[in-house]
Amino acid sequence: MSDAPLLSAVGLTKNFGGFRALDDVSLDLYPGEAVGLVGPNGSGKTTFINVVSGVYTASAGTIKLRGLPIEGLPPHRRARLGLGRTFQVPKPLGNLTVLENVQVALQHSKSAKSGDADPLEFAGLAKFANRRANSLTTMEQKRLDLARVLALSPAVVLVDEFAAGLSPSELIDIASLLNELRGKGMALVVVEHLLGFLEAVVDRVLVLDAGREIFSGGLKEAFSDDKVVEVFLGQ
Repeated sequence: MSDAPLLSAVGLTKNFGGFRALDDVSLDLYPGEAVGLVGPNGSGKTTFINVVSGVYTASAGTIKLRGLPIEGLPPHRRARLGLGRTFQVPKPLGNLTVLENVQVALQHSKSAKSGDADPLEFAGLAKFANRRANSLTTMEQKRLDLARVLALSPAVVLVDEFAAGLSPSELIDIASLLNELRGKGMALVVVEHLLGFLEAVVDRVLVLDAGREIFSGGLKEAFSDDKVVEVFLGQ
């Protein structure tokens, strides 16, 4: 593991008026590493993703990508610097073809190199290159989300409940693709409720409750922790 994190988030806090949705959360993420971000609904998981990706501006804290501060930058600037993101509900450019969707991502990338893997080949969508994106199945649209991310040649990929609505066999396929990204040296933050899926992908977890970190460590150790069992499992 490299000594320098690809992503370093320190003391991230996000207030919405008088409500604190994220409260002093920190995470260092290293090349080839995957960290699961888990917790009950309303715990701050998606808020963390939105703050890191630039959808929300942090109320406090710092974010560095490859050692460069990125807080204050809009999402497209963060993407160009190597921060990719997928969504629970895929958002392709529906009237464009699958290939055109990836080409749009390539046009907004400063880091893509000629030797990089073909995004559509990687995602198993080459045969659908000329189909309109809105004609794809949910699974195929999720694969397109990954292809668009790969087109950016990212250092870090934020994966927000990507497994939602997939069958067991589709979950295996997606887990394999995410592990391939890790094999390319990318680092992942994976927001997910499905523990079996997390077990197949992540090295460790960060557990949130009411916007605060309550545990950081191995997945199995997390669910032996009294506070995690009480809060996350409601026991």
